[in-house]
Amino acid sequence: MVSRRARGLRHFLDAIRSAKTHEIESRCVTFELAKIRGKFEHARRRGGNAKMLSSYDFKKYACKLFYIRVLGYVVDFGLWETVVLMASRDLSEKATGYALASLLVDPASEDDTLQLFAIVRNDLKMSALAPGVNASFEVASLALSLVANCTLSLDGFRPYVSQIAEDTRILARIAVIALILSFSSGFSPYCGRLQQSGRRAL
Repeated sequence: MVSRRARGLRHFLDAIRSAKTHEIESRCVTFELAKIRGKFEHARRRGGNAKMLSSYDFKKYACKLFYIRVLGYVVDFGLWETVVLMASRDLSEKATGYALASLLVDPASEDDTLQLFAIVRNDLKMSALAPGVNASFEVASLALSLVANCTLSLDGFRPYVSQIAEDTRILARIAVIALILSFSSGFSPYCGRLQQSGRRAL
């Protein structure tokens, strides 16, 4: 049974899936995008930040944007709210923010990457300083996945990634991400060392 709080998201997904034509689906998406944009703008006017929304609503709107983007529609807003989620100390909010960022960020946009750089670097730094902690493992995985998916430069992250690689509990995950990163030119020697560490852990 779907909880009352989850019905808004479930209803939206059902509406999209039951659309008989692309035109009906497009109208549904357009309506939802306008609604979410309005909610974000209202939250900013009230308190200057998206955290005026409840945690549930914040994540719900982010999940809707994620789904809309996966469907192939343009989402030209929400990056600022995504950054707020990424910076959260709540792991579920952070994970939602990182997932949405992987779809909204334009790697070619200096403005986009600059907004993410400080958060990703801080999350990797904190993970490097707390090896063996489960939460750090999750955060490091989120941060490194975003670096790989968005092909962000590793230049500002190398010292922290090197430290994280020494945590035996996350080496397997690091090795998988390193395989993705190895396709980026200039990173192959560095990623090769991580892959070797991962194979030893396996």
